Amino acid sequence: ESCNEQLIECFADDDCAEAYPCLEECVTDGGVECTYSCMPDTENAALLELGQCGGQAGCGNTPGD
Repeated sequence: ESCNEQLIECFADDDCAEAYPCLEECVTDGGVECTYSCMPDTENAALLELGQCGGQAGCGNTPGD
């Protein structure tokens, strides 16, 4: 809920929207570094912002340093 703005931006971006089901499944299954496992070869800002927001809100895990 705290990431609605990032979610809307994700669905407005074709690449992010395409990767979103993977992200959702990864988080639901308790995966780690879901943003990067779902889209490892791109610097998609919309997906990265959604993943970071979700991680800060306690959904899934953010990558380590």
